Amino acid sequence: MNVYRTTQGSMSRLLTTTAGRLNSEIRRVETQAITGLKLSRPSDGPAEVASALKLQGLIADQGEYEDNITRALSFHSRADDALAQAGEIFKRAKEISVAGASESYDGTSRAAMAVEVAALVESLSAVANTRIGERYIFSGDAYDAPAFDASLAYQGGAETPETQIAASQWTQTGMDGSEVFQGAVDSFATLQDVEAALLADDPATVSALLSDLDAAFTQLTSWRQRVGNEERMTLDAEETAGNVSAILTGEFNNLVQIDEAATYTRLSELQQSYNAAMTVGAASSSGRLFDLL
Repeated sequence: MNVYRTTQGSMSRLLTTTAGRLNSEIRRVETQAITGLKLSRPSDGPAEVASALKLQGLIADQGEYEDNITRALSFHSRADDALAQAGEIFKRAKEISVAGASESYDGTSRAAMAVEVAALVESLSAVANTRIGERYIFSGDAYDAPAFDASLAYQGGAETPETQIAASQWTQTGMDGSEVFQGAVDSFATLQDVEAALLADDPATVSALLSDLDAAFTQLTSWRQRVGNEERMTLDAEETAGNVSAILTGEFNNLVQIDEAATYTRLSELQQSYNAAMTVGAASSSGRLFDLL
């Protein structure tokens, strides 16, 4: 039978190795306790660090989507307000036109009505050149300049700007004003025709233009509904982005942040083990090891 003997030297080396390992682990856990992080450098856990970096990227993406959503909602709100104003302009134009088509009024009255309609044309022009900051919302992708010039000719772009609000989702942040105000019905021309008929004291023509006014109002209402649909979609994306961001942040925190109570418990256990190893080492070197057993 073989008898294995543990020499004082081998015991000393074992205790030294154990104490060194415990001391290294104590330093690592102390760093976690101080920083509040499980991972301070790649060597702490290569796979975990890679996962943390990936999560950071995904969280940053959600932050960018949320910023884009905020800007998009600002556009939707401004566009909705502008189209609501345009609708009110046409409601007033129809009220005037109904009166102007009546035989109850004379040429002088219709001339006064024409002045008000001319003012409505100016108001519609201002609405069509609505902007957020320096960005003209009805100028398409040429949003650095007004959508319509002084002659009411469209000078914007034909492309519609879009903003990314999710990984595979985009929303409009600009509109082609020629489609909105000069699509199937030319809103400006309709108002100008009403103005001209009133100035000509021509109630029959004013009456005939009532259907064009209705068509222009319907066209503007349709575009306002489209903006509303885009806004609802963007609000849904905002809720989703917030939820996803919270989930990702939770996963990131669970991966990199310590459990404070567990960390300090582990640190206390390690320190106790280290102190015990040092006590045994001291006894071994002085020949008192069996006194501790």
